[in-house]
Amino acid sequence: MIVDRDQIVAGLKAIWPDMLQAHSVAVGNIYIPRNRYYAPTRKQFENMVDATWNSIAKNVPYTPDLFMCSNFAATLAVVADFYVLQLQALNQLDPKVAAEWCVGETWGIKFHGDLMGHAVCLMGLDIDNRLEFWFFEPQPQRKADGSIDFLAWKADSQSNKIHFFKL
Repeated sequence: MIVDRDQIVAGLKAIWPDMLQAHSVAVGNIYIPRNRYYAPTRKQFENMVDATWNSIAKNVPYTPDLFMCSNFAATLAVVADFYVLQLQALNQLDPKVAAEWCVGETWGIKFHGDLMGHAVCLMGLDIDNRLEFWFFEPQPQRKADGSIDFLAWKADSQSNKIHFFKL
């Protein structure tokens, strides 16, 4: 689903009204440089994670002062861009939805109700033809059997407080 900057700003304002005071490309710590984006379905996002991100995240550990949460979040946003370019190069990108994905680096001070400085990804997803914002934790959760899993949850202002978002 193609969404424009106004839809993204309206969606963010609905969740965090105090964060956006006016409409523009950059408001405070919100950066939305393009006029339109593609909001993938959750399944499309999961396919991108399976095709690209799993191998990166599985093999790159959290390393203080080298590769931390902000690096994971920024890298995943770039990997989503690369995935779209890869689809285009393979002639698998529908021209009607050719746009950068609505996946961005996000910093906050509260996630899941816990106060903590952290960086994750915030993505605009097409959920039943409606734009919804979801968080994605790009750092893998390692299971006892060695497999990895990722956390994703719907954005809300009660349990999540962000102060930076860059598409």
